[in-house]
Amino acid sequence: KKETTKMTKLQQNGHRIGAAALLLVLLLSSMLCSCASTLPAPDPTPSTGGTKTELTLGTGATTVTVTVVDDKENQTIYTLHTDKTTLREVMDEHELISGTDSQYGLMVDTVCGVRADYSANQSWWKILIGEEMAPTGVDEIKLTDGASYSFVYTIG
Repeated sequence: KKETTKMTKLQQNGHRIGAAALLLVLLLSSMLCSCASTLPAPDPTPSTGGTKTELTLGTGATTVTVTVVDDKENQTIYTLHTDKTTLREVMDEHELISGTDSQYGLMVDTVCGVRADYSANQSWWKILIGEEMAPTGVDEIKLTDGASYSFVYTIG
């Protein structure tokens, strides 16, 4: 009879330990769920998608940085060394842009092999000097040693 009583007490203790463990698991699960609900949801369209590549090209006294952000948000950062004086000249020198010449200069439609077609999907190449939109086309943008320029594929 003593063995049966010992066994019953062991079983009761085992049930208490099991119940305590279950309660602990439920408590921790509840805490994790409540923490997860306060975390911000991941942004489905990250601001910096795609890949990032850095290349150095050319020789010359002037060094500029040209960043190209394509239609898939891939970013290529070119460090260009040149003796050319305009953005068009240095981009032409390395065969990085093409387009249609007009009375206003080059209308850039292709940068690094990626074509923007406004008539198809309202896409175009935004040109930046530093962080500011260029007030002129590539033919008239004078290079400044150490300056940064960007071509950003844009829709709309």
